[in-house]
Amino acid sequence: MKTTLKLVLLAVLSGAYVQAQAPVKPYLRIETGRHTAKVDRISVDASERFLVSASDDKTARVWDLRRGTLLEILRPPIGDFEEGKAYAVAISPDGTTVAVGGFMGADRSGNYPIYVFDRESGVIHNGISGIPYNTNHLAYSKDGRYLAAALGGGGGLRVFETRGYSEVAKDTEYGGDSYDVEFDSSGRLVTTSYDGFIRLYTPQFRLLRKVKAHSGVEPFSARFSPDGKLLAVGFNDAAAIDILSADDLSFQYSLHAPSAELGLSSTAWSTATICGAGSYGPTENSPVICWADRKQRVPTVFPIAGDILMDLLSLKEGALAFCTGDGSVGVLERSGAFRWRTSAGSLDFRTSVSGFSSFLAVSSDGQIVETGASYFEPSQWTHHNIRFSVAERKLETDPKTKSLLMRPVFDGLPIDNWEDTYNPTLNGKALVLNQGEMSRSLAISPEKNSFVLGSDWYIRRFDRQGKQIWETSTSDVAWRVNISGDGRFVVAALGDGTLRWYTFDTGQEILALFVDRDLKRWVAWTPDGFFTSEGGGDALIGYHINRGPGREGDFVKVDQLREVFYQPDLISQILTPGGEQALAVARRRIGDVAGILAGGQPPEIELLSPAQADVTEAYLLQFRVNDKGRGHGKFVYRLDGAEIEGLEGRGGVDIRGSGGDTVSRTIPIGSGAHTLTVTAYSANGKIESPPKTIQIRRLQAAAVPSLYVIAAGISYYSDNSLSGGVKFAAADADLVAARFKEQEGRGLYRQVNAIALRDREATIANITAQVARVAKVVKPGDTFVLYLAGHGVAEQGEYYFVPWEAEYTNREDWLKKSLNREAIQALLKQISTNKSLVILDTCNAGSFLDGREGPAEKAALERVALMSGRAVLAASNSKEMALEGYQDHGVFTYVLLQGLQEAESNANGEILIHRLAEFVLSHVPEVTEKKWNYRQLPLWKMEGELFPIARKSAKTAN
Repeated sequence: MKTTLKLVLLAVLSGAYVQAQAPVKPYLRIETGRHTAKVDRISVDASERFLVSASDDKTARVWDLRRGTLLEILRPPIGDFEEGKAYAVAISPDGTTVAVGGFMGADRSGNYPIYVFDRESGVIHNGISGIPYNTNHLAYSKDGRYLAAALGGGGGLRVFETRGYSEVAKDTEYGGDSYDVEFDSSGRLVTTSYDGFIRLYTPQFRLLRKVKAHSGVEPFSARFSPDGKLLAVGFNDAAAIDILSADDLSFQYSLHAPSAELGLSSTAWSTATICGAGSYGPTENSPVICWADRKQRVPTVFPIAGDILMDLLSLKEGALAFCTGDGSVGVLERSGAFRWRTSAGSLDFRTSVSGFSSFLAVSSDGQIVETGASYFEPSQWTHHNIRFSVAERKLETDPKTKSLLMRPVFDGLPIDNWEDTYNPTLNGKALVLNQGEMSRSLAISPEKNSFVLGSDWYIRRFDRQGKQIWETSTSDVAWRVNISGDGRFVVAALGDGTLRWYTFDTGQEILALFVDRDLKRWVAWTPDGFFTSEGGGDALIGYHINRGPGREGDFVKVDQLREVFYQPDLISQILTPGGEQALAVARRRIGDVAGILAGGQPPEIELLSPAQADVTEAYLLQFRVNDKGRGHGKFVYRLDGAEIEGLEGRGGVDIRGSGGDTVSRTIPIGSGAHTLTVTAYSANGKIESPPKTIQIRRLQAAAVPSLYVIAAGISYYSDNSLSGGVKFAAADADLVAARFKEQEGRGLYRQVNAIALRDREATIANITAQVARVAKVVKPGDTFVLYLAGHGVAEQGEYYFVPWEAEYTNREDWLKKSLNREAIQALLKQISTNKSLVILDTCNAGSFLDGREGPAEKAALERVALMSGRAVLAASNSKEMALEGYQDHGVFTYVLLQGLQEAESNANGEILIHRLAEFVLSHVPEVTEKKWNYRQLPLWKMEGELFPIARKSAKTAN
């Protein structure tokens, strides 16, 4: 007992004993590199180097004002519902500090702090607490000595000195929300308020004058003219700009828009020109309108936005910076041309956009959804229909086949005023919503005995008497809702660009989908954190983690969690009747994202070697590992996306340096330009750090490459019970090696080294030894092919190749004897070339043993490709095809052998790997359908770069 206690104490003192961590609360956020919600305010430093923007997406962002490049994302603490929405932002005149305000505290807490960030690092270095209402606008004085805040809720004005951000002045005698505060060069202040007044303060912050607005009752903005003599006041409720004297606020004149539509809330002085924008004009091209002087009756119109213009700022040489309600930020030159524009980072599912009527249709089982989606770029709205199948994990844009999916039912219950109103009714009786909550969408159940309302903040289900059955909060406005025909799911299209599935019985969220505006990348995930994606879509979302009051949040992208949570097979079956059980099993085995993130963040990598380099043969990578308190796990090196090992650096390996561990690795480089990345895992091996990226170019050409092929095929296992269904695997391995050997002498390769491992030769030990042999001689720029034929198994999202010696006693032990995805990945990373192709003719083993068919195996094979960074071409099909043969071959390998001779080639007669894949993907279904009336569908997953795999002979080319 004493010995045990002593060991535990020693472990604690040495840091080896880690107490179980309480789960954190991760907040999933969309992160596309752009804002994904309304941008309320912008600010610019005095030298016009930086533009900062504040958004309802709960971030503020720093942009290079000249080029529009995103430089930093500022992440204040956030919470549920509104908490964390950034309504206000200001950058100090010297550009070093950014103040962010808004709905920055818990609802009804009476404390809505302002956070002060270091602009370059994104670290919060100061906070202003005790503010009783949310901040709507912030402004630094021209000399940087003061920060002023305009508050909502009648909170009025607060002024803080910037040495310690203590309050030096306030005015609480406001009768409405204040939305603007502005300093002039002498230190005077002007504010606006929805109590109808404009207020002017002295440089000592004494109220000098307070006047009622002239053209509207909701003055929104007030801007000093460049000479400080006049003020331009814009209105939320009037299409006019009032010009006032900056000395006493006396009215001078008004400028009126050509029509009285809505308001010109934001104003700016562009040199001597006065400009205004807001909700004025048609939403498909919400314009900025400008007057050169008061005599210009018809203003100049610049149609620039696809949504309401939220803020305008005047820049040098007559340019204007702007932000919009759909998430856009940009700069308009005086000529009307865009210097740059960053449009919203998500698709728009609103009911009606620029004359396009959106919709949401769902299959009877909820597996397939189709919706209308829009985006604005560069100067007009574009509309598409997108269709997604959960089971097939397939996205279609503007599908050619007519949709047979069901749209929402609106008839059958007397529900009125449900679209874009605060007072929906059933039988004339009001349905209970929260104050300020607007109803947006409706779907009535197939049985007509209940219905679902989507609103600004919730999805709510009511019975036919109007009694609420459940409510679930949403990440954004529920623009559309629908109910699956089998009554199992509610599907919603939300304002953050996501589609979400909820259980109809309880309103529990079970799945979400985000499709990027490029309509190619997508990611689908569960609340537990399990996900699948396409085209790099897992880089589009992540988890915000609060680090405590007054501290900036951490952010972990989902692609940093691939090792644990990339589970395409699980997502495919999540909506099936057994999906919840499969999810529960995965949750017990792996955990959920909150628990994993509680285990600590990965370290930060600080690059010491150059981020751009020209080399002759190899690049010496050196970096420092800065621990975040929990240590680190393995390092991962990827060359053009393919994981490699790298060689020990000159003068030793991992050495202890000041400030952290310093690591040195030599990376051999082939001809041309390449991208190298390095990451570090957390100590528990589950979270990968963001990559550090190096661009490398080899100056001198490498030698003509060689081809190395290892082809293993097993027809007769040591366990005879496994020998069925793989009759041709060993012979196919011989033929694949021989077909690649024919490439020798055709000019593509200097030499071809191809070895076949048949039956008892195809053991784990022998395959491993052959890969190790190749690893010693392969050079960057060479090509490597690993061909495996025999039984393959998909189990819990992982792939296993069954070697010759694996005898079946029980499933768990049998899989331990197999070559799993991690083992295959370890083999591949020894190969120092990024030109690698994995060919797997292991279709059917999962079906052969337990009746499971293609989707599970396909998902597991995709995981092999993604995690290794290698291209994978595989025969992922059903049991019947693997048990048969075609002309003494497996069908897949027969077509593969043909493709190495007949696939489309380039002008040099070279067959690139994607052309070989296209040949296989098109011809395998043709063969199987013709012979067996069954479509076998191989799998192709491209990771890394394209490269030639074969060259046609002169006879074949002709």
